Amino acid sequence: MEHPEGGEGALEAGAHLIGSPGSNYIANALSTHKSLEAAIADVHGRGALGKYSSCEPMLGLLDHHGVHRAETYRSVLEGATAALIDRIQNKTSPMPHNKLLQLLEVSFQFIKLPELRAIPLAVLGELNPVPAARLKQISDDAELFESLPSTVQHQVWEVNSQLLRRHAMPSLRAFTQETATTMHALDMDLILAPLPNSNLKQQTKPLPTLPRSKLRSGSPSLQTLMNMVIKSRKLYVEMCKFVRQYYGEKGDPAICALRSQLLMALHDSGQAAELCAHDPTHKLAWCLDACWRDKRMEDRRLKELRTFLDGVQAMQPAAKSHKPRSLHKRAARGAAG
Repeated sequence: MEHPEGGEGALEAGAHLIGSPGSNYIANALSTHKSLEAAIADVHGRGALGKYSSCEPMLGLLDHHGVHRAETYRSVLEGATAALIDRIQNKTSPMPHNKLLQLLEVSFQFIKLPELRAIPLAVLGELNPVPAARLKQISDDAELFESLPSTVQHQVWEVNSQLLRRHAMPSLRAFTQETATTMHALDMDLILAPLPNSNLKQQTKPLPTLPRSKLRSGSPSLQTLMNMVIKSRKLYVEMCKFVRQYYGEKGDPAICALRSQLLMALHDSGQAAELCAHDPTHKLAWCLDACWRDKRMEDRRLKELRTFLDGVQAMQPAAKSHKPRSLHKRAARGAAG
């Protein structure tokens, strides 16, 4: 009787009857053994629980009660997977970093198998940082990326800014069409001109308003963008670049407004104090947001704005020094949008 040891379909040392290697081995066994029974015996000898003496009595009992072997193996796999994931995610007694790396090394090859995918995903969720080589592999697979824990997605974005842009662009485009953005645009006094020959004075009729923090929390696209960058200064800087580039391409004032509203959404969250502190426009955005909220601009706010804008003007090249009013106007409009 021939035996599939070597050549096409042979298993490498330490390999398992899983995925493509397992399929190839079984196909080779079926084609090289002289009988189907011999091929089945060969495969069982390599992968069946029956080869372990401690399992034989239980398998016999299950057979006696009519439990199919496929159901038995599926149950064993599910139980072992659940136990391993519990160990990986144990916060009381965390798995050592080197053990996580070893487990990732042996399990990552099965990440596309639905029955085993949960194991490498659980390991990735506990690793920070994830090895750069694995991040690169993940970034090339759109379907796999969607199944990753958010912490791992953030790490992938940090090494692949184009992927970050690709995922951010739908929310950038949607921001200008959202109800929250429209309400912000309407949050102003409507001027009604007096009728000819009337004695009525020009009047104003305020439109319905909402607190700006409510507008921000009610904006799905803004919340999506915020959650993409809230844990990483690098991602926040990249996102601000995308907003600036997109505004340069489209010239839409709502996109200009997104720059400050993203910053203030982070401010509202209470979870990004460090990000806000490193953004030089944070004080300007906060000041104008407060003025808009209070519907007035006090002397101290004017002083804060002037100090900020003078500082920006001082950093501009001498060739632009003849346009101070234009600079002040653009800076204030961008932060207040």
